[in-house]
Amino acid sequence: MRMLAFICLATVAVAAAPAPAPSKSPGTEGAPAFSRYSPAAVAMAGGGGFFLAGNAFAAPDRNSCWVWKVGGDGEKIWEKSIPAADQDEIVSILPEDDGGLVVLGVSFVHEPEVGYRSWLRTFSKDGNPGEKRLIDGYGRAGVFLNAGAGAYLLACTAEREKTRYKRDYDARLLQCNLNGKVQWEKFYDKGTHESVAAGVPLGDGSFVFLATKKLPGGASDIWLFACTAQGVLTGEKLLAGGRLAASEGSFLARGKDGVAIVYSLAALPPAGEELDLAPAAPAGVHAVSFKPSLEIAKEVELTGYPSVTPPVIAATPDGGYVLAGTSAEGLRIEKLDAAWQSLWEKSMKSDAEGIITFTVRQLLASGDTAYLLGNVASPVGGNFSKNVFLAKIDLRKPGFVWFKAY
Repeated sequence: MRMLAFICLATVAVAAAPAPAPSKSPGTEGAPAFSRYSPAAVAMAGGGGFFLAGNAFAAPDRNSCWVWKVGGDGEKIWEKSIPAADQDEIVSILPEDDGGLVVLGVSFVHEPEVGYRSWLRTFSKDGNPGEKRLIDGYGRAGVFLNAGAGAYLLACTAEREKTRYKRDYDARLLQCNLNGKVQWEKFYDKGTHESVAAGVPLGDGSFVFLATKKLPGGASDIWLFACTAQGVLTGEKLLAGGRLAASEGSFLARGKDGVAIVYSLAALPPAGEELDLAPAAPAGVHAVSFKPSLEIAKEVELTGYPSVTPPVIAATPDGGYVLAGTSAEGLRIEKLDAAWQSLWEKSMKSDAEGIITFTVRQLLASGDTAYLLGNVASPVGGNFSKNVFLAKIDLRKPGFVWFKAY
């Protein structure tokens, strides 16, 4: 079983050697010298290896979207780069049975209306890109799932109401085909700004989504909801004071007996007669496992992780979990059992003189192996260079099998 989770912006500074310069594939020698590579997603490719995709930044008018194919040893096989017209940005990817992949992205457009439009683009197994196809309607996509029979399920943040003094954002769930034609859509309005950050299929045709509810004054709640394959709500759970590190990205994993999430809990003041506030709650990083009905099975507080950047989570076939995040020591990997008891942890440190930061983006767990995607960065020649890394982790004998920086 392949488990997938995303994380954005978990960063820590540790001592390390300067990061290597970004590698280039044949045919890219004339491309701009990008100083910042931001990975969006990694997926296992049909026939072996991995697809990596993301965005590169050199200057406001010289950005691009990129897709790479790497082998099982992490070595790059091919690389494709496409200029980022209309502020194009890759959000997620899905591998196809023919060995290719489908890329989900967003663009900021000015016609016929100003706002975000989501799009799909195919890549063949050899890296040949297809035409970009806009998805009907407006909204910034954040979740991309395969609905089967040539259809795809997308969760977006959609601006439903915009006036001079008010803007209202709701969660939008839709199913479309590869040409971007919407087959059905649902909007979810809970009276706040709703934004869907992650989603997983449960295997019975239903789905669970992780969302945030932005409240007045900057406060936030976590909103977990289950729905049918047609978007009809079947259950929901609210975690007051819950926060995610970013509006897009995933701290959600599908386990053996339900789903699990990792999130930050903001410290809430005691309830009073004048202020309608929840009772006091401790701040920190919390992990929660849920039954398929979204009833809480177990909740624990995790230690050693910064509360502003919780670790990414992926479920493992033995019923446990693997976490990847940052700590005061550097890059941290931790294996836990089904009861959230830590079995082992491993950190990546360096004793060189350079200053380096790790940013964890996405974690895949398959069998006894995990694969971690993120950024490694260091000052190079007075500039801050930011490159992509992919690491292979052995979950039986804790440690890094290989670590590739691109």
